Amino acid sequence: MKCVNEHGRNTTNKLIVCLYVDGMIVTGNNDAETKDFMKNMMNKFEMSDLGNLTYFLGIEFEMNSQGILIHQRKYSQDVLKRFNMLNCKPISTPVDTRVKLSLENDEKEVNPTLFKQIVGSLRFLCHTRPDIAYGVGLISRYMVKPTTSHLVAAKNILRYVKGTNSYAI
Repeated sequence: MKCVNEHGRNTTNKLIVCLYVDGMIVTGNNDAETKDFMKNMMNKFEMSDLGNLTYFLGIEFEMNSQGILIHQRKYSQDVLKRFNMLNCKPISTPVDTRVKLSLENDEKEVNPTLFKQIVGSLRFLCHTRPDIAYGVGLISRYMVKPTTSHLVAAKNILRYVKGTNSYAI
């Protein structure tokens, strides 16, 4: 279907459907076409329209006058609580540039399962927090044999998340 945008140019309507297990997001640039699609789907399948998207797969969506904010505030709070960092002292940067991490060091090894859980949780948080992506990528290199300095670096990212939990895209 062709339509004309606000500049008088011909455009094509877009309908985006995201399906994950038993959840579906439907959006598009033409409200009438989107509603028509939803009506047809609801006639063929047992489903409900839950209205505007607010939460999906641990990602929260907020609509305001400037657009849509995407964040994971609840998830990050849950991660901080899970790893006993809820009451930690926040820091202003995710990575301490003075610390040089290495695979070859004589430090005490830490619980690799705990370290992997922290890294995995932080990797999921990267979906809405690109500001931690470098640090998370850095600590991800040490999942085979994590040591004290690697765990400290991971906890520093958690401390940064604590102080920047209001950030959103």
